[in-house]
Amino acid sequence: MINNKFIIFYCRTSISVIYTLAILKILNNKKKKILILNKNKACIHPKFIKIIIKVIKPLFHKIYYVNFNNDHIKGNLIKKILLRNKNVINTEKLAIFKKLNSLNIESYFGCGDEFDNAFFNSYKKNKYVNLCFMEHGYGNLINTIIFKPNLRNTIMYRLYKVFYFFNFLKLYPLNYKFFFGILGKNFEKNIDLYINNNKVKYIYIKNVIKEIRQLNKKIKFKSNIKKSVMINFSTLEYPKENIYDLDNLIDTTLKLINNKDYCYYTSHPRNKDKKKTILYVKRKLLKYKINLKFINYKSCKKYYLKYFQKVKYI
Repeated sequence: MINNKFIIFYCRTSISVIYTLAILKILNNKKKKILILNKNKACIHPKFIKIIIKVIKPLFHKIYYVNFNNDHIKGNLIKKILLRNKNVINTEKLAIFKKLNSLNIESYFGCGDEFDNAFFNSYKKNKYVNLCFMEHGYGNLINTIIFKPNLRNTIMYRLYKVFYFFNFLKLYPLNYKFFFGILGKNFEKNIDLYINNNKVKYIYIKNVIKEIRQLNKKIKFKSNIKKSVMINFSTLEYPKENIYDLDNLIDTTLKLINNKDYCYYTSHPRNKDKKKTILYVKRKLLKYKINLKFINYKSCKKYYLKYFQKVKYI
């Protein structure tokens, strides 16, 4: 075991890479950093990596690539647990974990997927590692707010630990110490956030947008977008009963958009009613004579930075 201490960053999405670059500025220490990228079309697109690799490579001691994509979690609670357990077992087979075991790791930044559990299971000195969670969508933040400790959760997570101890499950409720993100900017200081029934401290990454702009300059990215609005329809779902909330959300958003602005919008592959929802929202926007252009979520994975340059944030 070598004496140097390492910080590990595991990224499964493009935005995780951006967060990592911003977090490096916050840490501002001399410890060696290792970046692990999940390189495939479903996670971090190879074309995105190709665009930025020359810029980010000098920032890390080493960059490793893994290639895996977990099965989608569907079914009831038991089925979800068993499927996640299967995913962790498969992920542990990756060769990267043998390399990590030779390092003296101080901190690990992950994204909450099965790779985090596989790392925890594989790394012999896991109890000495500070686990940190990197936000990659507002769903993460919502879950930390609504899933607070209660009797049901307490019993469930204790059972997780018992089954893990007896090697019946590979899923352990990881104890993340910090939650790094930007969506909780306006949180009150006394708000309590929880992951896996454990309290976490929210760290606002204030320099993310600045990092994106600097990265755009470094890669000399050119865009024909002059003035535009990016509207994220990705998880909007058409209401089964009352349409008022969706109408109210659209009307509130429209007050912030100029009729001359060019609006880009995207969807999410897991949105069950995405076609119906987007069609409804499009009709509402077109009534106000707002120009619209659809961005396929697959294209976002290839050219993520394009949609941050000179874009008005709502």
